[in-house]
Amino acid sequence: WRSDLFLGPGYAGLHAPLAWLLLAGAAEAGMRLANVDAQAEGQPARSAAAEGSRVALLGLAALALPTGATLVTLAQAWAVASFVALGLLLALSRRRGPA
Repeated sequence: WRSDLFLGPGYAGLHAPLAWLLLAGAAEAGMRLANVDAQAEGQPARSAAAEGSRVALLGLAALALPTGATLVTLAQAWAVASFVALGLLLALSRRRGPA
């Protein structure tokens, strides 16, 4: 086990931010798929509400985080905001049902 992922000492500690960024990317991909479904059903307000919540949470995180926040902290904020938006989008689609 090497924390530099065998890329050399300049990349030491890369595994933690990479894991969070991959998790956030997975949430983003799920949100994009759910957005396509909402658009196909003629409900663009679902996508707009989810994206708005994601942007609002990222804005709040930017205000709340200290100036020297690490990449891991920023990736965690992005992952949380993306998963909240995905959850909101899925909850709205289940509540309204098919068109």
